[in-house]
Amino acid sequence: MFEGPPPRSRAGQTFLATFNAFGVAMQARRASQMMKDHGIDGVPTMAVQGSCEVSGDLAQIPTDERFLQAVDELVGRVHARQASAR
Repeated sequence: MFEGPPPRSRAGQTFLATFNAFGVAMQARRASQMMKDHGIDGVPTMAVQGSCEVSGDLAQIPTDERFLQAVDELVGRVHARQASAR
C-alpha cells in the first residue's frame, strides 16, 4: 500500500484508490507466488503454460524482438504438444 501525502488531483486519488484496492493486492500476491513457484528471479522472464521458461539472461537474447520470438516458438511447441495429445 502506498503511504505518503494524499494526491491533489482527482486522477491521483482515483489511481491510489485503485492501487490500494483489495483485488489489486490479491493479484499482486498471486503474481508474486507464481514467480516463486517458477523460480523467476529476474527480468525479462516469461513462463509458457507453466512448463517452459524464457529468460533474457539464460537464453542470451540481445533484443526484445528476439526474446518475443523465442516466446512465440515455445507457445507454438506447447500448442503442437496439446494438439498431438488429442
